[in-house]
Amino acid sequence: LRAEKAVVSHNIEDISFLASGAEIVNLWHGIALKSIDENFGQDMKSSLKRLYSDVFFNSDYFLLTSEKYKHLYADQLEGAGAIYAGYPRNDIFYKDISGSELFAEKGIDDKFILYMPTYRDNSKFEEKIDLEKLDNIFSDENTDLELIFKPHPNTEINQDFENIKLVESQKDLYPLLKSSEALITDYSSIMFDYMHTENPIIRFQFDKQEYENERVLN
Repeated sequence: LRAEKAVVSHNIEDISFLASGAEIVNLWHGIALKSIDENFGQDMKSSLKRLYSDVFFNSDYFLLTSEKYKHLYADQLEGAGAIYAGYPRNDIFYKDISGSELFAEKGIDDKFILYMPTYRDNSKFEEKIDLEKLDNIFSDENTDLELIFKPHPNTEINQDFENIKLVESQKDLYPLLKSSEALITDYSSIMFDYMHTENPIIRFQFDKQEYENERVLN
């Protein structure tokens, strides 16, 4: 209630709607590989939809990595000042960040690949992919690499694996990104952040046609 400024990566829900009187600095959470549409989420109940629109699309300042991408955030920039800078979360690729270990996954000592798929708006990720087959691929007899699987925070995986390490959605994998051998993703902007490592990126887009029916890719 007393905050003069609030720093968020999505919207005011990152903190509390009680801080809505503060000046909002939106760092955003990635380069817009997918379209950002104000109509996104229209199936919500009317009251939530109105609140979503009022808060989500009204920042006082909005972080952009380049003027080149300004057109991708036209709605978010309406009434907001643009700040041109790198994403603070990527500083971890170039220096040690004090306290970053507090939210990092523990107990990963072997060489590993990260699998970080994005959210599907109108379908369930776990119904589209054979995770059991993926689990078998990463058995000890097939590879000496471990697969670290971090689903999108809005995706629920209720399955046990023998060879895949499933990471809780609230864990921060940025401390591990720079230590991984490669990244597997699909339509997630995590790929742009991962380019700082100069390690291989595998774009596993097994449902591209169906996904493009849900979201427009830029």
